[in-house]
Amino acid sequence: MADDVRPITAFLHRTAAEGGWRVVIIDGAEWLNRSAANALLKILEEPPPKAVLLLTSSAPGRLLPTIRSRCRRLELAPLSTEDVRHIVRQAVPDIADDELQRSVAGAHGAVGRALALLADEGGRMAALVEKILSGVSVGQSYDIAETVLRKEDGFNLFFSLLSDTLQECARTAARRGNAEAARFAQAWEAIMRLQSETERFNLDKQETLLEAMTIASKA
Repeated sequence: MADDVRPITAFLHRTAAEGGWRVVIIDGAEWLNRSAANALLKILEEPPPKAVLLLTSSAPGRLLPTIRSRCRRLELAPLSTEDVRHIVRQAVPDIADDELQRSVAGAHGAVGRALALLADEGGRMAALVEKILSGVSVGQSYDIAETVLRKEDGFNLFFSLLSDTLQECARTAARRGNAEAARFAQAWEAIMRLQSETERFNLDKQETLLEAMTIASKA
């Protein structure tokens, strides 16, 4: 992990084209291990001129306090439903009204998710997620994993839908004062960590999907 951060130093000390700014985006910064976080901290302590580092995090409290203290926090809210609808309509002019409504409703303010849902004809992937939460056999899990991986960007869409579903289950349980809220939240956290590690370390996606299904089915 630290090796993933150290090349940033060399990049930031290069001369930008036409004297412009150099920009580094670190996505999911809360998943950096201690070595990587310390390597990043050294960069933040003595940043080179005309350089911007953008750290994205869905759980900033997990970042080292010394990293947080050297960053300016910017809260990014989801887009409004109308904004998402307008952008999707522009991207897909011939979209049917019912398809547009379905994709926007499940997008939760994210245009990329809305477009991915459009590619999920008939909500097949969403149906698979619901099936997993109801419990599936080992054989069914392998079949689902194969179905997900055959679909373009199916891996990311699957995790996005699974994440949304677990979050909604946790919120619903919390509103009812149900102790299951903590279990759903823990399952969501484990699955998000699993996806991040798979992408970061290029792990086997089929094994990741199978493990995610096991976690979700026990939530």
